[in-house]
Amino acid sequence: MATVATRLDLTTRCTFENVIPFKRIPYWLYWLGLSFGLVVANELLAWFLGDVHYTLSVVFFALTMCYATIVLTWLSHGFGRMMEYLSTLLWTDKREYEDWVTSRHAQIFTLRSLNARLITGLIVLTGMTILVSLFVYFKWPFNSLVLNLLTIPVFVLLLTIYGQGAYIFFSLLATLAEIVRRPARLPFFMLPHLGIARLQGYYSVTSILAMVGDLLLVLAVWQGPYRGYPEFFMWLSLLAIYPVLVLVWSIFQVHYLMQNVKQNQLEMISREADQTLQKVLAAPDAESFTRLEKIMELQKRLQTLPEWPLAVGSGLALLLTSLAAIVQFIGSLDTFTKFFH
Repeated sequence: MATVATRLDLTTRCTFENVIPFKRIPYWLYWLGLSFGLVVANELLAWFLGDVHYTLSVVFFALTMCYATIVLTWLSHGFGRMMEYLSTLLWTDKREYEDWVTSRHAQIFTLRSLNARLITGLIVLTGMTILVSLFVYFKWPFNSLVLNLLTIPVFVLLLTIYGQGAYIFFSLLATLAEIVRRPARLPFFMLPHLGIARLQGYYSVTSILAMVGDLLLVLAVWQGPYRGYPEFFMWLSLLAIYPVLVLVWSIFQVHYLMQNVKQNQLEMISREADQTLQKVLAAPDAESFTRLEKIMELQKRLQTLPEWPLAVGSGLALLLTSLAAIVQFIGSLDTFTKFFH
């Protein structure tokens, strides 16, 4: 699909590609360099002003920012590749597919829509409210006013990245529900289909990547001055639920698609069996009996086709994301208990 690829590249690239001022630099190199530059700048300023160093926390926050921007951009590329495998399965009109995937890609991975801007802005506002309350009522992270003031725009940037990331992830869930409800055209005995396997694989990988991003954020907070404050860890515990939600949601949605495909094929072969049976009853002959037997055998084989996308990768992803969420919840509960005792 060269036409779709060109459109996605030129007009609907992910936000974290569009904001790069140097178009010839790979997006991963730009964000890696920017993150490293923030670490160096923070350490130099802290040394120059004789302030406290939170080196590990700053490094993990920089890694979190770098990781999130690279992963979200990679997911935008992967979405286009994944949809190409589904295009002939779910669309009969090539132009309709191209228009849909181009529009949906822009809606998910950019800030063009009102919903994207509102949700991202709400998350930034909520996050900054929590941070400012910690600064005012407990303590500022640094002794220097300069470093404290410079910390604010950095946190705004990080919250903006994670805010749009949250919007992207939930938009992907909504898009999956829309995809699986399209009428599918699948050859007989093609379950699991390559396109369906790619669909489940994309969302399984998404859940794992979200889990890693959440863990990086936990490490960044844990190494900083607010490791003992429950507000952060309660918020992070909610984030830990998302990877599990993505995986469970995708398994049930793909199950819905596979079930519909199987049911459509069974209905098709049942109609054929009914027609053949009527011929046998009206004018029995050896050829009609043989045909009816073959159709019924085919019907039995269709009933054994799988309806659940339960691959080893999906099971492993579910295990890892569940364990990470449980461990993080226990850690947050421990922090909450210690804070009030």
